[in-house]
Amino acid sequence: MIPFDVNLYQRCIMFAANAHNDQKYPGQKAAYITHPAQVAAEVLGIWMQSPNFNLNFALQLALLHDVLEDTPTTIQEIETEFGEIVALGVDALSKKSDIPSPLRMAHSLDRILKQHDEVAIVKMCDRVCNLNQPPNHWPKSKVLGYLAEAHEIHQQLGARHDTAAQRLEVQMEYYKKIIQSLQ
Repeated sequence: MIPFDVNLYQRCIMFAANAHNDQKYPGQKAAYITHPAQVAAEVLGIWMQSPNFNLNFALQLALLHDVLEDTPTTIQEIETEFGEIVALGVDALSKKSDIPSPLRMAHSLDRILKQHDEVAIVKMCDRVCNLNQPPNHWPKSKVLGYLAEAHEIHQQLGARHDTAAQRLEVQMEYYKKIIQSLQ
């Protein structure tokens, strides 16, 4: 039996859906909440292959991972609703706009490394979901940079969970094929 708290999942997805409100998935017509739901599905898939982490905690992080970075939601609101550990994990998953752009990913990864393994798992699952067809308006340099960041994520976080790291490796190979088709 999966140790899955459906009520907690429902609270998280509604919180995230309300926070992301009218946002759209980049390059799509779909509501943005589609992305956190995809990340949650990746987390569940990883857990089913290797159930050695707290699924409910990881699902909360997956559903909430972009609310601080992309919405006016505060860390205090997350802490009030879901607790300090979840709020700290979501904060670590959020790139800080006051950090110069070239340093943001490294700064985020440093903060993730200080958190529970579930935070690293969610970061890897997030990048898996993002390594699909890039938006048409992205220049090739951005597409290549995104793959380079994926390698950095894998290098820094891969040791935290083998199955998540393997899934990220597979998706990076898929993304390389997409890049080749753009040439």
